[in-house]
Amino acid sequence: MILATCILITNAGYVYGLIVNEGPASVDAHKFVQLMATSTGTTATTTTATSTNQAAYFDTNGRYIDGTLDIRGANKVVMYFQRGGIVAANTGSTTFKVQVTPDGTNWYDFTKLIQATSTTVQPTATIDAATSTLYYSLDLTTSAFLKLRCITVETTDGEHACAGYAEY
Repeated sequence: MILATCILITNAGYVYGLIVNEGPASVDAHKFVQLMATSTGTTATTTTATSTNQAAYFDTNGRYIDGTLDIRGANKVVMYFQRGGIVAANTGSTTFKVQVTPDGTNWYDFTKLIQATSTTVQPTATIDAATSTLYYSLDLTTSAFLKLRCITVETTDGEHACAGYAEY
């Protein structure tokens, strides 16, 4: 991947562009991790699931996937919460929660989720009786953490998936 810096100048309706800096972008500039993933599947189907309790494995790129997303120094973090109805009728609901750790051992509920279609800060995300995906960003303005993980609490039925994207 190439990262370039451009300068655009407008004059009487004409636009002139100039690349002033070009170089390779770091492979770790963006990370997307399936948090409820195992080497054999990407969804949780238990009543209560924690992403760090999923079986850890190495993906096809050789990265160690352990149910966490490293968010040290991240400028932006987006969470994807998904509920499906493949195995059961999907008439219940799923509540998703994000937990963070400053040290890799102690986990705390992160209560500053902001839905993509709102500016209201929420402590959890819920999908009721639907096959749906919700997108939430994390308000990192006053917090610095090492990693995050996903917690799901199901009522009745359904499958749940949780993923995170971090931009550095």
